[in-house]
Amino acid sequence: MENTEVDGGQLFLYEKQENKARALVLYASQIEAGEIKRMYHAIHLIDNTDFLSTLDNPKSYNDAKGGNDKFEIWRDVYQQDYVTNGVLEANIKPFEIGQAKSSIADLKEIAHDEVQKKYNQFATILRKYNVGGRENAFDKLVNLFLAKIVI
Repeated sequence: MENTEVDGGQLFLYEKQENKARALVLYASQIEAGEIKRMYHAIHLIDNTDFLSTLDNPKSYNDAKGGNDKFEIWRDVYQQDYVTNGVLEANIKPFEIGQAKSSIADLKEIAHDEVQKKYNQFATILRKYNVGGRENAFDKLVNLFLAKIVI
């Protein structure tokens, strides 16, 4: 996903050839304990008109002429937004991307090393933006995050 975030990578190169994709999906899988673990990032290339209406004179995917236009719109307008569900799940029909609402069934247990990684990412963000009282600010961020999960 790193190459995609930097310059569009191979995903956007494929999209440039046909220029009709509604979504780009970077997919990987591995077998753990005899089960297939699927991981993917899906980038929607259909404009979110509600979001665009909140911006001043935004570019949209409909305005894209070719070249790197769609990548630049994804990067600059949609801030490189992607989803990790709503494409390959059993309750999603083929080629009908999107899930109206996430459910408790979508939650996955997070390994300790992933928690540490997120903790370090939060700390990096706090340092980057000079948030004072890092411990207190971090606790507030975690509490808000957990409250959002519970609600």
